[in-house]
Amino acid sequence: MKTALIIIFLSFLTLTSVSQYQKSISASLYAGGYFPNNGINTGFNIGTDLEHITNKFGLYINFAFNFTKRDNFQGNISDNYGIMEIYAGPRWIIGNKQKLHGTVEAGIGSYSFYSDYLRAGSAFGLNIAAGISIPLSEKINFNVKGRYHILGKDYFTTYGSLYGGVRFYFMKN
Repeated sequence: MKTALIIIFLSFLTLTSVSQYQKSISASLYAGGYFPNNGINTGFNIGTDLEHITNKFGLYINFAFNFTKRDNFQGNISDNYGIMEIYAGPRWIIGNKQKLHGTVEAGIGSYSFYSDYLRAGSAFGLNIAAGISIPLSEKINFNVKGRYHILGKDYFTTYGSLYGGVRFYFMKN
């Protein structure tokens, strides 16, 4: 897992050093809904990501936290429950970046579970996402995205999220 994140980080640095291509570096802030399927109630999420895109392909790293209430689950009567996500992966741009365009991405990373805000476990997971990006100005886009998560064997679960937010470009070609 650490090796995969190191490889993604080094690839990110390599992409930033290539100068003959169209490049952009941006960060986003977002919020939305979290839709679990295993005794955990629907909740909300907040997060941020950092991306580097060269032409129509890039890499991103994401951090998010999902807040919810949990039903009485295996004798645990905790009200507060959360999943912290840290993952990275490739992102593809579909269409012209200067106009309304789509994104497709995949991620691999670590998921930590919290009950009453105390860490209750962790899992390795994968996710896939698709969304649209609407340019509001040269440096700001509005994004809407849906994501599906599949988590590892000890804490096997799947869940979806739907969110919207704002992407800020620090460098855009």
